[in-house]
This record gives sequence, C-alpha cells and structure tokens, in this order.
Amino acid sequence: YRSRVCVGGAGLVVGLAPIYFMHHNRPRHAVVRAMRRMGLPLPWWRAMGAYVQYTLTLVDRHYATAGRLQPHLDRRGDEAMHARLDGKLAEGRPLVILGHHCGALEMGVPALEAQGRVVRAVAVEDPAARRLLDNVGDSARTVGGPRRTIVADGTMAAGLRMLQAIRSGDVLAFKADRPLPGSGAVHAVSFFGDRAELPRGPAEIARLAKAEVEVLSVFRAGPGRYRVMADPLPPATSTEAMVEAYAAILSRHLRAHPNQWFNFYPWWVADRRELAALPTLVPPAMRAAFAGLPGALVGLG
Repeated sequence: YRSRVCVGGAGLVVGLAPIYFMHHNRPRHAVVRAMRRMGLPLPWWRAMGAYVQYTLTLVDRHYATAGRLQPHLDRRGDEAMHARLDGKLAEGRPLVILGHHCGALEMGVPALEAQGRVVRAVAVEDPAARRLLDNVGDSARTVGGPRRTIVADGTMAAGLRMLQAIRSGDVLAFKADRPLPGSGAVHAVSFFGDRAELPRGPAEIARLAKAEVEVLSVFRAGPGRYRVMADPLPPATSTEAMVEAYAAILSRHLRAHPNQWFNFYPWWVADRRELAALPTLVPPAMRAAFAGLPGALVGLG
C-alpha cells in the first residue's frame, strides 16, 4: 500500500521538477555550483536529479503529513549505528540533533520518537513553502509537527524555549547548515574548497545545555523508504570547534548522497552577489525554446 500510494503521487507531480529547474534561475545555479564544488561530473544533470529527488521527497512528506504513510527506516547493515542512537534516546540524557537541507530529517522523526522521546524542531518559518503540497515544504510545520516546533527568530525568548525543552527531556532537532536571515552569529568554514558561513546558535545551545550531539541525515531510498546516517559530534571546548566538526561530518554525508542535497540557496559567500544579480526567472522566450528542444531532437532522430 505504501509503495502504491507514493508511486501514484509521484507520477502526478514529478513533472514539476524539470519545470521548476527550467524556469527559476537562482535556485538552479545554486545547485549546479554545489555539484561543481563537489567535483562531480555532469553537474547540470546531477542538479536536475536533485530537483527530481526533492519532488519525490515532498510527495512522501505530503502523504506522511496526511496520515496515509508511515515512513519505513531500513536498518539493514546499520544495526550498530541504530543501536547507539536507540541507546541515547532511551537513556533520556540531553540530546541535540543537527540536521541539514539534504535528505528528509522529518521522515526519521517517527522512528526516533518510538523510543519515547519527543523530538522538537527548531526551524525558520517559510510562508512561501506553505503553498506547496499542503504545507510540506515548510520545515516549521513538518518536523515533529507544527505544535512542537520552536520558531527560530533570533530572540532570547526562543533560546530560552530551546533550553527548557532540552531540560524537560525533549530532543531538539536543528537544520544547522544555514544562518538565520540577517544574523551575524556565524562561523566561517572551508567547505568543498570555498568559504561558507554556518550558524553558531545550534552549537551554542547544545553547549549551554551540556547535551550530546548527533549529526543526522535521513536519505530517501525508495517510495516511503529511508536510510539514516548518523555520527556523534566529538566533545569540543568551543562553539567554533563544534561548528567545524559538524561541517566535516556534513561533507561526508553529502558526498554519500549528493543528489539529495536540496541546496536552492547561495550557500557559499562567493556566490551571494553573483546569484542575486541573476534574473529571478528565465525570460519566457528562452523557456519556450528550452521546452521545444526535446521535440526538435526527436524530430531530428
């Protein structure tokens, strides 16, 4: 049933991926640049693959949010890693999960909560994403459910709510690869050979709470099926050292599944000005020409 539901939904919406890829300049160039910096061949083709994977993930998120899909986590071959995670969750000690915009962290939350711990997302609200597939594009409404989400708005009150949640036994889950809009609380790291800025906040909250930290990725392996990659963040004496350790683990996870890095964003400092200067949309005449290219090729054949 799970597979039939997801495959049917995917068949209806997967065609949106090439349309969005073709029409929107800045996100497309951001993804292509990410593939190039990773040194991958055919970066444009791989970027298109990331759009397809994102669409398929949104389909799963839609059905999961609607209660029609229970995501399945495949543990085969990763039993030791899952046993470590299960043990940390069962022990009840303070725990922070650092995720990112690769894969689908929210699809792993039900399995994490099976150990009896509430997982609370810390997320930035994304009103634009709420129009897409009944809110599933907005992390503030999908990771752990909207009632549990702590909205990260940079205020002291939000920080206090995070600390209170950890001290009450909840697990905090951050997408820790992007700073808050307009925030200067960042630490610069070298990432795939160029300078990127990561937020300091998640690491600082974990240090203040004296929490253990797991860098967690949940990657789509098929309709409704997911696999977890998790690495503990080693003990560090400073926030900066924690951010750098997170970046090193993150780079390993991204290399494992580059087609699920949903980086529709000028992630590197060097890209910001150039991507901002691009037109938001490809001109209509060029879009029409691009759409007609496959037909022309078929005609030539």
